[in-house]
This record gives sequence, structure tokens and C-alpha cells, in this order.
Amino acid sequence: MAVDRVRTVFHCTGEEFDGVPPIQRFDVGAPVKSMTPDRTAVALAMLFHPWIAGTIVFPEAISPLVANRITQFFGARTTLPSPVRGGDWPILPGARRIRITTPETESPSRMKEHLLSLTSLARQESFASAPDRTAIPSSLYLLRPPALENAHQIQLLGLGALLAADLQGRILVTDRAHALPPEVSLLLDSVGLGLAGA
Repeated sequence: MAVDRVRTVFHCTGEEFDGVPPIQRFDVGAPVKSMTPDRTAVALAMLFHPWIAGTIVFPEAISPLVANRITQFFGARTTLPSPVRGGDWPILPGARRIRITTPETESPSRMKEHLLSLTSLARQESFASAPDRTAIPSSLYLLRPPALENAHQIQLLGLGALLAADLQGRILVTDRAHALPPEVSLLLDSVGLGLAGA
């Protein structure tokens, strides 16, 4: 995987044991300014998880904790995250609760929550922001996963994890948090993010 930080475009190249995602270029319609190698790795693992197996080569070296949590996240599917560095990356600051929605699931934000509406690049070309909400388009809707339980919800959280620091986020809020396996929460926790139900 490689990252084009100028446009926030991720390029994914499969290896021997990987599946083939519907797209190999993932575009976020906003500049992501606050990225660490760990946060990027967690986001990419969650976005492309239906098609990953074997060795996962991330753009930059990740911490041993994040490598371990990525391996746990994939469970019985053998994965080997690399490269891994000797120490940890800093945890990005944030205190906000970020409620992740899509046009299909959008509801009014609750008090003390920032609404993150993830839309399609086909509907909206650039991001829009207000004090209590941000709408960000991406090519996530072209990356529709096969019929795996909670796969799309995990992808939404992956994109939320990538964007959380720019929104001063600490907790990702979703209606389906109760249905997700505990490994999702542990993976987010490894980069300083919490998971809560709406």
C-alpha cells in the first residue's frame, strides 16, 4: 500500500494471498492533515479488510502494538503486518465524540457530538464543514465488500479513524457498535480511539 498525502489518495496493490478489491485507488475528498503511520495502518486494514491475507506492507513502519492488534483483528486469517518499528508512534490528541453517518443513516447529532457524514464522491466533490458537522466524500461506496457480516460498518469506522484527528475526535460513535466483534474496539484503542454505540 502507498499513500499520496497531497490528495489523500491510497493505492493498494495485492500480493499472493490477497483478494482483489473492486478498486485499488481509494480517494478521500478532503486533505487529511493529521496522520501517523499507526492511524493510517489501522484505517487501511479496516477499509480493505475483506480482501487482505498474508503479508500487509504499509507505507511506513508501525508500532508493535498496532501490528499485534491488526493480527488479532483478522483472527483466523493469517496476516503479517510490516514494516514494524521498535517503538510507539504518538497518540493523536482529541476529545470529541464523532458520530459516523451516511446519507442513508443520517440522524441529527446529539449534544456534544460532532456529526461526520461520509458521502460518495459521485454526490459531492469536496468536503463541507460547520461547527457541529462535517461532510466528507470518498470512494468508499466503490469499495463495497462482499457479503461479510459488519464489513461495511468496519469500513466506515476505518475512514472515521483516518479522519478523527483532524476533527479532534477521541470516540467514534455508530449505531452498530454493539454488533461488532471486540477486536474492532481493541484495534481502534491501539491508536487512542474509543468506540461507542449511538
